[in-house]
Amino acid sequence: MVFDQVFWVGSATIAFLALIAKPVGTVVVKSLDTRSNAIEKELNEAKRLRDEAEAVLASYKERQQAAVIEAEEIVAHAKQQAEAYLIRARNDLKQHVEKRLNVAEKKIAQLEIGLIADVKKQAVHEAIAIAHKLLLQQQANFATQSIDQAEADLKQLLLDNPPTN
Repeated sequence: MVFDQVFWVGSATIAFLALIAKPVGTVVVKSLDTRSNAIEKELNEAKRLRDEAEAVLASYKERQQAAVIEAEEIVAHAKQQAEAYLIRARNDLKQHVEKRLNVAEKKIAQLEIGLIADVKKQAVHEAIAIAHKLLLQQQANFATQSIDQAEADLKQLLLDNPPTN
């Protein structure tokens, strides 16, 4: 009974497993190899994507740095233009104010000349009026004196030569 049923069942199971182990092992190894290859492909794809992402990131960083530099240049150029515009505007304003001042001074000079002429004209009119008044008074005085003199002369003449009728 050395070789009883348990022995034969165990031996048959071991033999069955030994016979199945090679094809099943091959399938399992193939399956593991396939899985390993798939994982390796995924890792390679992930590495490629990572490298690509790093390249894109580096490219964006370069672009960002270039954009920052360009923005700084634009700001500097805008400041220069603003300063130039401010200087030009100040000069234009200064010239405009000088022109307006010159025009105002000329107008003032013209008004002064006009006012002086008006004052002279008024003075001449006043002088003529005063002279006229004085002449009228002198004429009146002269006429009065002339009449008085004529009256006196007439009286004297009549007194010296009485009329004969």
